[in-house]
Amino acid sequence: MSNAEEFIEKYKVFESAVRTTYGLSNEESVRIFLCRQPEFVRYQAEIVCCQETRNLLQHQPKIRGEYPVEPSAKLVETLDFLTAKVLDKETCMDVCVKASNIFSAKLHDSVKEAMATMRLKHYTCIPIIDDENRVVGIFSEGSIFDYLADEGIVELSEELRFSDLKDYIDVEGREGTLNLFVPYNYPVYKLLNRIESAMNAKERFQVAIVTNGGKKSEPMQGLVTLWDIVAGNEL
Repeated sequence: MSNAEEFIEKYKVFESAVRTTYGLSNEESVRIFLCRQPEFVRYQAEIVCCQETRNLLQHQPKIRGEYPVEPSAKLVETLDFLTAKVLDKETCMDVCVKASNIFSAKLHDSVKEAMATMRLKHYTCIPIIDDENRVVGIFSEGSIFDYLADEGIVELSEELRFSDLKDYIDVEGREGTLNLFVPYNYPVYKLLNRIESAMNAKERFQVAIVTNGGKKSEPMQGLVTLWDIVAGNEL
């Protein structure tokens, strides 16, 4: 089988996968729909290239019995990648940083000591957990800036504990920020849709907290930031 014949057959599988997975009708364009999905925006060029190649192979007459173009092996691999991505539907558990690898703090811990570790490790936010590993707050750079501004303080006390910052580490997110609880099997594309909606509402997404059922009463299994999603979706 030539690359052209293999590509045509694989494109049929790709198109069927998109329609089945997302419930598209036969009248809806696979290319237009997929290019509008947040998790596929970065692959727009590849999606368009695959569709235009398919159209050229399918709708143009053969020349002396040969297809007018022969897709490269790399393009066939790209089509395989896109099909797998549609079918796999990456979950938040697939891309999250697992709980065992997360630097966290408890309400009785020193804010200053935690900030020193955050600075050293380049963390922008950390979860505040209880003894059952449930997230009771999210501490970020913004938390401490707001606290200092509201209290009129210019220097942090060595005695400052996270319990003193309860109004600034609300697990639901401070005004203008968004933290989410999601179940372990929550599709990444749905999370991206929620993040996009938040951005349209002028909210800044901070972190998604992964638990078994997406409830804050459950132990944390992992955390997802935008960087985790991007890092897990390299072509």
